[in-house]
Parts: sequence; structure tokens; C-alpha cells
Amino acid sequence: MNKVQRAYVTVLATDDYLGGVLVIHRTLKDTRSKYPLHVCVTPNLSGHTRDTLVAYGIPMIEVTRRDSPKMPPFNKWRATYTKLEIFKLTQYSKLVYIDADMIVLKNIDHLFEKPHMSGVAAGCWGKKDFNFNSGLLVIEPNVKEYDALVDISIEHGDSCQGDQNVLQKYFTEWPRQTQLHLGMEYNIFASQIGYTKGKYHIEGREEGKGPSTKPLFIIHFVTPKPWTEKDEHMISQGSKFLYDMWHKCHD
Repeated sequence: MNKVQRAYVTVLATDDYLGGVLVIHRTLKDTRSKYPLHVCVTPNLSGHTRDTLVAYGIPMIEVTRRDSPKMPPFNKWRATYTKLEIFKLTQYSKLVYIDADMIVLKNIDHLFEKPHMSGVAAGCWGKKDFNFNSGLLVIEPNVKEYDALVDISIEHGDSCQGDQNVLQKYFTEWPRQTQLHLGMEYNIFASQIGYTKGKYHIEGREEGKGPSTKPLFIIHFVTPKPWTEKDEHMISQGSKFLYDMWHKCHD
């Protein structure tokens, strides 16, 4: 793979998240991003998944699959430690990491101008004790940080359930580093869309739009996932239109 200075990146460690990667790829194109999406893939992925990524022209980066030791083998989030592999991709000068369960609504290329470890205290509405959510992060890969993060994941594997716990244990000053705090509009949980009334709106929709509202850039489908049919009963009436948007893009 040719060296690329800047790129969006996501991680695909299980086949069931393939649809999510394709939606990110599509919505980045729809919002006219000038930077490509690259996907970190692990050896366990099926040939169908890899062939699909090739068919859509999404470059793959082979990485080691890292599992959270505290989670049982059948847990679909067990491989979240794999996200740590991004920190050693020093062939890039800067990456914007996007979770595979997100959808991009508006061009976010300007995030590449933000400093390392810029992120969102997503889901922490009005909380005094807050920290970043690892679903969206601006990252400048660094082998020293990668080694430290892997050490933490091994040493504290019994208490760190996923990559976010590991990252927060290393970047302890983040809550006080206000220059790294991105607005909620870059990582809104679909289940919390009700909190956005009077504050944010989705471009193209008159509902919720006002003279002082900000546009939303990214929706995060933390739970339930749009592609998990058995969990459809968990989708609230207020957030159903977001899931419809995801499925329309996917279809």
C-alpha cells in the first residue's frame, strides 16, 4: 500500500460489522470527503468480507486481532482491543478513526486539523465526571504510545473491558485538556437524539431546525446496532428515523 499522509480509518474484526463499514464508506463519499477510508482487518475475517471490501475499493490494512481477556469468547465486542493497533500505523501522519457503527451526515474533513486525541465526551450530558468516547478520535500514530497501551491492556486486562478503558487509563489528562474536546455534534448516540432538541439539527430535515441550532455531523448507533434484527424492539420511536436513514444508505 502506498504511503498516505491522511486517511479515515475503521476496524473490522468480525464479519457482522461489514455493513457498518460500507455505510461509513458511502456516507464519506456522499459528504464529499477528500480523504479515503482505510479499514484495519484481522485474519479471522471471511473471504466474502474481504472480497466485498475489494469490490468497493476500500483499502485493507492487516493487523493483529486483540481480544479483551475479561469478556467471554462469544461476546461480539471481545475484539475491541484491536483498535489499539491503529496507534502503530506510523505510515500515516494523521488519522480520523470512526467506529463501524456510525453514519456521517456532513463533511468532517476539518477534523484532520484538530490535535492528537481530539474526541467527544459522548453520552456524558450534564455529568461532572466525564471522559472521551473512543468511537471518534483524531490520532497521530506513535509507536511509543502503542507500546504503552498494549502494556496497559495486558496488565489491566481484568479491569479494562475494552479499548476505551485502556485509552482512558493512559490519557488521564484528557478531561482537563479542553483543546481536545470536540462538540457533541461529532458523536451523538442515536438513543440520545432526544437530548439534541433545540441544540442540534440534521441538515435536510426541517424538524428540530432553528436559528441557533448546530448541524449534526455523526450519529453513533451504540445499541442496538442497525443490522441486528433481533434487537429492533429496542429502537425508540424518537430514534427510528435514524435507523431508517442507515438502512436506506446500506440498501
